Amino acid sequence: MAVLGIVSCSLSHKPKGLERAESLVDSFPDSAMTVLSNIRGEAQDYGKGYRMEYLLLYAETMNKLFLPMDTINFMPEVLKYYERHGDNRDLTMANYMMGCVYRDKGDSPMALKCLLDAASCADTMGREADLNRLSRIYGQIGMLFYKQRLPQKAISAWKTSGRYALIAGDTLTAIQSMEFAGHAYSLMGVKDSTILMAEKVYREYKIIGREDYAAASLSTLIDHCIENGELDKGRKLIDEYIHKSGLANAQGEIVPGHEMFYRIRGKFYEKENKLDSAAYYYRKLIAQSTSLNSLESGYRGLLNVYSEKGVADSVTKYANLFADTNDSMSLSLSSADVTRAQALYDYGEYQRIADEKSLANSRFRLALACVLILIIVFSFGSYLFIKRQKAKRQKRMLALWNKYAETSRLYDLTLKDMRMMELGFEDAKNAKNEEIRKLKEALSIYSEYSNEENWDSEQALMGNAVVIRLHDLAKKGKPASSSESTDLRNLTRLLAPNFYNYIIDEKFDLSEREVLVCILTRLHFAPAEIGNLLNLKKQSVSNLRSDLNKKIFRATGARSFNANIYQI
Repeated sequence: MAVLGIVSCSLSHKPKGLERAESLVDSFPDSAMTVLSNIRGEAQDYGKGYRMEYLLLYAETMNKLFLPMDTINFMPEVLKYYERHGDNRDLTMANYMMGCVYRDKGDSPMALKCLLDAASCADTMGREADLNRLSRIYGQIGMLFYKQRLPQKAISAWKTSGRYALIAGDTLTAIQSMEFAGHAYSLMGVKDSTILMAEKVYREYKIIGREDYAAASLSTLIDHCIENGELDKGRKLIDEYIHKSGLANAQGEIVPGHEMFYRIRGKFYEKENKLDSAAYYYRKLIAQSTSLNSLESGYRGLLNVYSEKGVADSVTKYANLFADTNDSMSLSLSSADVTRAQALYDYGEYQRIADEKSLANSRFRLALACVLILIIVFSFGSYLFIKRQKAKRQKRMLALWNKYAETSRLYDLTLKDMRMMELGFEDAKNAKNEEIRKLKEALSIYSEYSNEENWDSEQALMGNAVVIRLHDLAKKGKPASSSESTDLRNLTRLLAPNFYNYIIDEKFDLSEREVLVCILTRLHFAPAEIGNLLNLKKQSVSNLRSDLNKKIFRATGARSFNANIYQI
């Protein structure tokens, strides 16, 4: 049924009222709320997909209008739906709205969990709207950390919020994030950073032309001027705050929620020694206080004023009121500390759950990475195996060539014995002839291109001490010296003149190295042995053999070079 619901939702046209509300929510949220309220009845008959979309949009609109969301009870159902059927953008918004509901209910740990889930789902490379939303999410995370008196975490979240706001082109939100971070530095007691941040925020608001925001941010700088005795500068900033911030009426009355500015004015007059004016603003602070903090500040101010005046009865009165309020604040803070400690414990547990969820989401990518690693390892292993097998083949070939050389040596020795016995007994001579025949057969195994009829004339060359010495050097991987190369050429000129004269003919124009390659090949040296003797790499020997085959025999490649050399 769920699948059918999704299919029908995707095929049916989106209701016009819902489309209209979506188009208004970012720029005109009040108008969007009017549309959503008007279509509430018909929304009950929407398919489940559009009904969930309506509810999510309703929650988003409430949040944009700063309406309390603690009475919303439909968000768990919406979040559960989008966890199954939504894309990342839908899931980001659903988690974000769920976090706002928990925020307004005072459940900071659950609010943080949902907001962090929203951030993890967000598309950081997406549209400008996605980045703006991500900036707001981190702004809410920062505010929750700040209220839990975790200023360092709050600063980190607000910096992230500002970075995404700048990427999205929302300079105002970026500056506001910087301003909030300044409050967190103040909570940490880092005075220098607090002042530097306040000055930068003030300048940035001015640059973008927001004189009202710039003036509203002046409280920190005014406090700083009063503490340092810069009263003229402080007076100018106070005037700017009153006349440009939009937080005071024509009579200088501060709007509700910002009454702590009366504390600043009271401190200013107290610093000027205008104690009656200071007392006036402290009393206004007490009269309009909305928290224990503002009430305590008012009583503290009046206590200071009457202490300066020396009015004992008033000092006693406001000392008692200040002490009572301070005790109430201490009790409240202690209770808040207990609550915060429990919240931090709960948050750690929720963070663990979020980490497990993130790990589950990354399993597919991890599995894919493992498969790729296995493919790479298998390919590399196959390469090493093939390389090892090739090395083994080359080793066997070298052993074969060594065996051939040994057999050739035995053949030469036997041939000499036979010649010595030519005048000897007939039976011994026949035996040696038979041995020679067998050795020729053995040699034919190792050199199928050799001409057996010419072996007798070549064996003096093959069994010569110079040739044997060169085989020994090749086995040890050592190069031949220039004198040994010269001896080899002289020996070939002496014992194989026809072959030698043929390869040094001017028409071939062979180099010293090329002549040596031809001679060594004729003497049945393996390519690996030739490489060792001439200090050449395997590919270089192969290239030389191919070039010589083309120069001398007009043949392509190196495969037929041995056969052609043996036929000279």
